[in-house]
Amino acid sequence: AMVFQGESLTASRLRLLARGFGPKQMLQLRATVESSGLGNAAFFYSPADIYYEQDAIMLEYTARSLMWAMVSVLGTVLIFTARPGLVLVMAVAVTSCGAHMF
Repeated sequence: AMVFQGESLTASRLRLLARGFGPKQMLQLRATVESSGLGNAAFFYSPADIYYEQDAIMLEYTARSLMWAMVSVLGTVLIFTARPGLVLVMAVAVTSCGAHMF
């Protein structure tokens, strides 16, 4: 749909059907629209974006949270036990558990 005011284009909307569309493609399309130089005159939107948004950022935040949890647990064990050998065993156990989560 296109809206004209006189001879100049005021607004337009382009609908597309995409196959194999997921979180990665959503982020790529957003980056393409943002780098187009149209500023706020163009944006990308899909009703499924709310779900893709979660999927696109979830893994990064989960990995970061897991890393900080591991560092916190190992730091606490080191402070309370002062035994580096025990911390090493705990690090192997926690890393193994974390690896099996993914």
